[in-house]
Amino acid sequence: MKDSRGTEIYPLCAGNHNLKDCKAQPVDYKCINCRTYNHHNKNTKINANYSSLDTKCPSMQAIIEKYKRNTDY
Repeated sequence: MKDSRGTEIYPLCAGNHNLKDCKAQPVDYKCINCRTYNHHNKNTKINANYSSLDTKCPSMQAIIEKYKRNTDY
């Protein structure tokens, strides 16, 4: 996987195309955040077979927890 900074990645299927051009079905969804994690962490793999917008995504959960820890209420 090449470095994707500066390219548009569709959040449901992790493809580099516009929303109107996406033909992916839910079974084909891939989380770009979890795929990137797996690319950089060869010894620890996480499932990436869902949209990056899925609230159960471990990458999203980690970011939410980070913000909660760093927010002074």
